[in-house]
Amino acid sequence: MMIRKMVKVFGLLCVWSVFLSAQEFLLRNREVEAHFSEKGGSLASLRYRGKLLTIPEQNSFTEQVLALNQEKAQIQELFRELEFRPVEVDALSLTFTTRGVAAFDWLKLSKTYTLAPDGAVMTVTYRLENLDRQEHAAGLWIKTFLRRSEEVGITTNTVFQPRAEGLAELVHPGSGISADEWSVAPDRRWLAVMGNDDHTGAMLRFPPRLVSAYYSWFGLNRNLSTVEGFIRELVIPPGGSREFSLELECSEDIPALLQKHQGEADLITEVEGQEILLPKSYSKQIPEVPLLTPSSGVMPRSEAYFEVSGARQYNQSIQSVILPANHDPAKIAVFNVRNGVSDYEQPVPYMLQRTANGDWELLFLIPGCAPKGYYYTDIKDGRAYDKSNPKKIIALGRSTFAYRVEFDCQNPHPQEPALFAGGENLIHNGDFELKDPQKDWPDGFYWSSLTAPVRKNIHWVKSDIPGNGYCMLAQGKEAPHRGGFSTFFLLDPGRKYTVSALVKSDNPTAAYALFLLEFYNQDGKYMPEHKTYILSGKDSYDWKEVQHTFFTPENALVARLGFHTY
Repeated sequence: MMIRKMVKVFGLLCVWSVFLSAQEFLLRNREVEAHFSEKGGSLASLRYRGKLLTIPEQNSFTEQVLALNQEKAQIQELFRELEFRPVEVDALSLTFTTRGVAAFDWLKLSKTYTLAPDGAVMTVTYRLENLDRQEHAAGLWIKTFLRRSEEVGITTNTVFQPRAEGLAELVHPGSGISADEWSVAPDRRWLAVMGNDDHTGAMLRFPPRLVSAYYSWFGLNRNLSTVEGFIRELVIPPGGSREFSLELECSEDIPALLQKHQGEADLITEVEGQEILLPKSYSKQIPEVPLLTPSSGVMPRSEAYFEVSGARQYNQSIQSVILPANHDPAKIAVFNVRNGVSDYEQPVPYMLQRTANGDWELLFLIPGCAPKGYYYTDIKDGRAYDKSNPKKIIALGRSTFAYRVEFDCQNPHPQEPALFAGGENLIHNGDFELKDPQKDWPDGFYWSSLTAPVRKNIHWVKSDIPGNGYCMLAQGKEAPHRGGFSTFFLLDPGRKYTVSALVKSDNPTAAYALFLLEFYNQDGKYMPEHKTYILSGKDSYDWKEVQHTFFTPENALVARLGFHTY
């Protein structure tokens, strides 16, 4: 049995949403291991020489962005709730970026975590970029959950908080502290925390000209506390940016580290910018300052768009939607959706072409989520995981996509027609023309590239169709060498699909030649009640197209197209 033009697997796109958990990233040297999350572009956990220095399930280096408006109210946007995008990743450095979606939609905030090759210092560099044509200002409220912790139980800690009247040593749990501890006029640029049993902990050092206040919150009967600081408002010119850095240093002797940082370099003597008023307001040193959270900002937004979303395939795929003929192609563009708005720094490759009846067909490219395919991948909670090594499951990223098609885009990115020569297809390399860069096998079919040399029942061969390239040849009648070739694709609930293939059977031994469709649910269990034979028989026949249309069965997550002889 020979298979050519494996899939046109395509269907009607539907709009749906899914909760996405955040992917984690890792920086590590011989002393420090730090995990990071896309949610808030934050530090998810920190270990120093194996000891945990953050509270489990509480992320650090998350921000509220703040500024004082003309009415002397504090306006804010919770950047800690936003999804950040990793843009630069290497062994010892990681950069996240996002832009505001509400009051600070003019602001692009980037954070670069850099771990020293040796030792226990990590630098966190903030970059605030003004995307507007007018001057703006922004300050930050930076929260961490730094604390010497254990996985279970309560570990007594001391937070060292500099104040104008001297150093406050806040022992928790303890009777001498309150739930809210403020330092509204600190004289030094650092905060520190340590476990009382072993003096292991961390010091956080702020830029002395910019830090204006410190805060710690304590769960009085829980192993829960924060170490937080406030950065004064930075005035940012139109199209300009400001940068500053924090230093996080881990130590097994925090008292010695405190003694080391008693010099002039750690004193706060000169300041820059408007202080954030909330610390003095919350600590009752000034009258209450109104705190506002506007839902919109100053940047223009598209008013004519629609969104498409759904499952990403294991390898890259091409999907399409039909648009009315009256749309102006010069104003159409496609972008990733991040935090509910178009991410203009992540344009989606696309192409427009006229249909037979004059409408527009918009084709767009969707990156794959797990190139090793079905047998080496778990899909859970909107994420894909590589399980090829059971001892080390690797998070691969989203298993879904969300795009926004804008019809009033003023600066659309260029179309990329070379990527769409094969038209719409959920199966990458469905015509078998592209070669895997690493082996003599068609690209995108990882599992069969491993099994074919052993079983010798499936072959990548030249097609005998004039003007065509390659096809897959499945042959063999007896076990264990019955011919068999499969490809899998991920499904969206309620969606209509059409599968098609060019097939040929040369069958002198009267073996069965089958083209079938099978399904697996969210737990990976086979769903035999939905098995469909698209083609079955012992006849020989020349090349012909076989097609089948179906709707996603209830609870089905994955479909398998199988081509077999036996």
